[in-house]
Amino acid sequence: MHMGANDRHLLWYRSNTGIGDRIHHIVQMLEIAEREQSLCVADFRDGMFGELGEDAFSRWLTCPHPLFMQSPDFEAILDTYQADQIPSQRTHFAPHRHTDYPFRIRQASAHITRALNTTYRHNALSGRLLRKVNLVFRPRCIIDRVQSVPIAPMGYRIPWRKLERPTLLLYMDVIRKPHWSDTRMVWPRPDVIRSIEAEWPSMGLNPADCAALHVRQTDKSTSTQWRKWLAEIKQGKRFADRSQLFLATDSKQVLDAFKQAGLRQTVLHNPWLTLSDDESPLHRSNHDGAWVMRTALFDLWTCASCADFQPWKFSSFSRLISAWRAFR
Repeated sequence: MHMGANDRHLLWYRSNTGIGDRIHHIVQMLEIAEREQSLCVADFRDGMFGELGEDAFSRWLTCPHPLFMQSPDFEAILDTYQADQIPSQRTHFAPHRHTDYPFRIRQASAHITRALNTTYRHNALSGRLLRKVNLVFRPRCIIDRVQSVPIAPMGYRIPWRKLERPTLLLYMDVIRKPHWSDTRMVWPRPDVIRSIEAEWPSMGLNPADCAALHVRQTDKSTSTQWRKWLAEIKQGKRFADRSQLFLATDSKQVLDAFKQAGLRQTVLHNPWLTLSDDESPLHRSNHDGAWVMRTALFDLWTCASCADFQPWKFSSFSRLISAWRAFR
């Protein structure tokens, strides 16, 4: 097994979030790994980006960091660390669908929603307020979903000095500000990049003459900031020197508005992505997981390759694009 004789701690990353958040978490994990000289793996076997049990990370992505284990043998790792792992139950490291993990992060907002016997999923205002609560009062631990008891600390709270032997540690985290670098980075595999770039000529896309915009609308956002951008583009105040616009969005409403605005620029969109009227977040949809990842990487890499880029505020997807633009 490619591990270094089991003489190091090993961080095992899992998540049920979208690809932008996941790559942020992995970069944060690599920062900790450098400090502690711990090995790392990314477990994307949850079905969001492939079949349940499939190593979707290794299928689509790569990481050049020397402490990162590409294409790991998950079962061999568990066998190696079976006497020293947190949490202690092997099932917490087994493949589970992202909607059915046997554990969850204990968020501060859960105390509020439980006390009020309500949910914020369908109320945009309360949702924003409760997410701010979670940002101020960051979660400290991961808990068992059934018993609601702590089973592991959050990634930023691992008590390293108390670990007496090399230990396997479940790693989950909140979004902080990663320190991006060309080594501490996750990239699409070269074959994935080639497949994306091969599609550009048939679209008529010329990245050197194209401005990319990311508009996040269906997942947590109801902002209409994009309408201001659209008006400024139409008035020639924004991207006037570009003849093309590439729009990365999860919203058919937004895409239709740009295409029907009578802009001087040609509006282009992901040809692998068909948006529906129900405006549902793609990574939470019932679409094939490989399709979800493939379309997300198309938007990410295309935006990272265009001459100009307009990010969406507070979006990890946009921040990842900006990082790729800086280090590609």
